[in-house]
Amino acid sequence: MNASPAPQAVSHPQEVRERIAAENLRFALADHQEMIRGADLKAEVLGIFITAVFAAVAFEGHISTRTVGGWLGIVATLSALAAFFCVGGVIWPRSDPRHAVPLGGYTPSRVLYPPAEAAAGESVSEHAKRALHTDWPSELTYELWKVSLIRSAKQKWFRAALIASSASVLAEAVRQFVQ
Repeated sequence: MNASPAPQAVSHPQEVRERIAAENLRFALADHQEMIRGADLKAEVLGIFITAVFAAVAFEGHISTRTVGGWLGIVATLSALAAFFCVGGVIWPRSDPRHAVPLGGYTPSRVLYPPAEAAAGESVSEHAKRALHTDWPSELTYELWKVSLIRSAKQKWFRAALIASSASVLAEAVRQFVQ
């Protein structure tokens, strides 16, 4: 007698929706993380570029207030320094965005990205228990919101770095033309 396999339990529609939501949120989270890595790479390249502009101004010794070219050298140098500051804002975020996320009554379990410092009495087994009881769509939405805030801040700093570096390049180009 051929025994047919036992029918699999059909998931409840709510469970299916939650599973699909969690999967989509994981994809969105991965996409945001990739965008953040891209912003970091662009900022590093921009930092190298600004170093070259700064070197061109500083090593030629044309930073003075005696001539227009000297003033342009000062503008180029200050703009390059401002761009470096902004690149630093892209590469090294200064704050944890979790305080800016509107939780709406949800308390994050922080199982996806646990704090670097373990709390007293916290262990891997405790963390695993929390993971089993986590509302994953809410937790992933919380993490996605945090990563989105990081991405947004990095974009603002990168745009500021581009503006400052453009001013530096323009000042150096005009200085080269004037002299």
